Amino acid sequence: MQWVISRIAPMNVLDLERVSTVYMLKLVAPDWTDDMVNKMLDYLKPRISHRVALRGINEFETLRHEARAAGVILQRDECTGL
Repeated sequence: MQWVISRIAPMNVLDLERVSTVYMLKLVAPDWTDDMVNKMLDYLKPRISHRVALRGINEFETLRHEARAAGVILQRDECTGL
């Protein structure tokens, strides 16, 4: 819980939207490249610029690695194993 409070709680709505959309895309399409995720993010959220979307992908990967290192369990999708 402390990790969530320190890393997720300070995010604003736009940060949360960007990172959570990347998470959703990674769940449903774990084999997609960052470019493919970015294109779908652009399609789903056209108000998010390409540069900001790439930052969201990097933020998500950083958060995922930090969460695992902290022992935080992310929702696992049985189809993808993510």
